[in-house]
Amino acid sequence: MGDNADNTMSDATEDSSAVVIVDEFQSLQQKSEELFEELKHLPQFGQRIWQPYFGKAFSTFTKLWKSQQEHRPILEESGVLQKWDIGNIASRIGQLYYHFYLKTSKVNYLDEAFQFYSVIKSRGYYKDADSKELAVKKMRYYTRFIVVCLLLDKKAKLQELIQDLSVLVNNYHETYEIEDKKEWNAVTTELKAFSSSNCIVRIIGDDGKPVNPTYRCTQILDAERTVMSSNLQLKEAVVIGNCTGQVKFSDLTVDTFRFLQLLEYDPSLCKRSKQDLTNPHKYILYKPTFNQICTYLSAGIQELPIDGVMLCYVSSIGYMPTYKPSQIEEFGLHFSGGVRTGPAERTKAMPDPQCLYPLDLLPFTRRPLMVIIDSDNSVVFKNMYNVFGQPLLVLMSPSSYPQPFQGLSKEGNLLTLFLYSPLEALCVICSVSVVSHQNWVKCEQILDRTLEKILQLCGNCHSLDMRVCQLMGDSLLAPLIAKFLFCSSTLYLHQVFKEPAHLPTSFPEFPSKEIIHHPSILASILSISSLLEVRSLFYELNDL
Repeated sequence: MGDNADNTMSDATEDSSAVVIVDEFQSLQQKSEELFEELKHLPQFGQRIWQPYFGKAFSTFTKLWKSQQEHRPILEESGVLQKWDIGNIASRIGQLYYHFYLKTSKVNYLDEAFQFYSVIKSRGYYKDADSKELAVKKMRYYTRFIVVCLLLDKKAKLQELIQDLSVLVNNYHETYEIEDKKEWNAVTTELKAFSSSNCIVRIIGDDGKPVNPTYRCTQILDAERTVMSSNLQLKEAVVIGNCTGQVKFSDLTVDTFRFLQLLEYDPSLCKRSKQDLTNPHKYILYKPTFNQICTYLSAGIQELPIDGVMLCYVSSIGYMPTYKPSQIEEFGLHFSGGVRTGPAERTKAMPDPQCLYPLDLLPFTRRPLMVIIDSDNSVVFKNMYNVFGQPLLVLMSPSSYPQPFQGLSKEGNLLTLFLYSPLEALCVICSVSVVSHQNWVKCEQILDRTLEKILQLCGNCHSLDMRVCQLMGDSLLAPLIAKFLFCSSTLYLHQVFKEPAHLPTSFPEFPSKEIIHHPSILASILSISSLLEVRSLFYELNDL
């Protein structure tokens, strides 16, 4: 009798304990979903607003994940936890890490997102997705995983995921009567095009396998060697993409995808550096309205510390209205054209209110500002004013290209490619598609010395605006400026880029003789072209 009573009491205790565990799990599950939904309604600008909400959501999801790990047999037996539920939790945590990356620009959060997404796939949490709702969740998970792989440059994994997603989409179409067939077909098409657009040059190692270069910042600027000294640091950036017809995936165009990586230190550098390397906060906008641009720029300026620099990057098609003579007198040069940043609207208003004009940026020049315009009408931004005396630099792409290169913008604009990977851009304008890794390393060594020399020339140039030199004291801005000047020198030396409109410009202008046309810079470009066996495409120094 006593033993039976003890067993009964023990069973009752276990049942009671199981009920508590199930109740706590369900409570955490409900709370976590509520918090996740709240995050969707937060303002997208202002760093201080999101932090407490994200912290609370992350803490709750962490407890939920730990609960299912510790009590999985009980939760599964009670029927409140299915395999795909675990996938949903892991997917949510992966999304949180990805959004932490977007909010903070810390690349290690992408690694964390990758780990959680990898667990979902390796353990088959969505393997038995047997309903339309679960099939859609699985495909959405794959698209998020793919974005993370793109940003981490995991090419092999990326190709595997794209193939898997294509199979899932086909199965989805065959299994369910659906209305979103075109949308999912468009997703897979975009992904394949986006992936192929990033295979610009094949670098082949000694073993015959492809080698992937690194695009994020891998070096800290040595101020003494480059004669740059400044306390200014890049802290905020607004990255805008709106190139009609350019390859894109989700809200990332090829140009914005490439450029955002240039604003990040490589994680390997962060680990070995004794300095506290902090990536600037970024807003990534796709076809924003003018009001949105003003809002995000204002938010960035408001968050800017006393030693901070704001950067605005725009990749867009140009807006070039045809005015009557009376309108030219009325509007003047300042509204003679701009760049189209948002969706095209049918309007008879001139100037078009949804375009970005040089004067639109004037209020933001109250703080140190660097602007990069990659557009076929970039040249209008030469009409900028520096009325507040703060460091200001505007880098502008060529406004036109020679006939052989006029279709490049679909797979990324040329100036942005030079900023992203100068050697790959040089290969593109020389029709080089394959390079041995041995030669690539030699070219990289020459390039690194050349970029350093460019910065030294800028620091020693007495005719260069010293406020521009202040911007070049930052370890992220300096390489951008040096690569811009390398682009200018390369196109100047290339025999096909003959017209002034084929060359980049800037405000204020960089002295050509002392920097862009300096013999040592041009000689380095010729050395690289010799290694690539395309020297005949460039002018010799004696021919200039």
